[in-house]
Amino acid sequence: MSFLGFAKYGRQHLKDFAIHARSLYRTCDQQTVLEMTQERIQPYDKLKYALTNSQLLMECLCLVWALEELHYYIDGSVFEVITECTAVESLLDMKTSNRHMLRWQIAIQEYRGNMTILHKTGNIHRNSDGLSR
Repeated sequence: MSFLGFAKYGRQHLKDFAIHARSLYRTCDQQTVLEMTQERIQPYDKLKYALTNSQLLMECLCLVWALEELHYYIDGSVFEVITECTAVESLLDMKTSNRHMLRWQIAIQEYRGNMTILHKTGNIHRNSDGLSR
């Protein structure tokens, strides 16, 4: 159940989350002993892969990379990070056991007081794809 709770946090960024999580949720609804059969292991593995290789992780990694590359220019300055990924907004306050996310949270702590993360939707933030890819 705790895995599903963690996976649900990033469900907006995970392709076919509901399809893969359906059988796992059915298992949680039953009051029986959990047996990991092949029909339950396959959706679990797909969700696990999606979480560890998702767009969410890539977006957060982009922020960490940019802060490290631009450290010389932004150190001590007040600045804004404008993104279309809503998960990046909550990266600083996110409680997670994912080692990548924990490491990235530590890496950006020194910018916390000077950095403001703003969210703009894709249709307002028209040049996001050209600049970020």
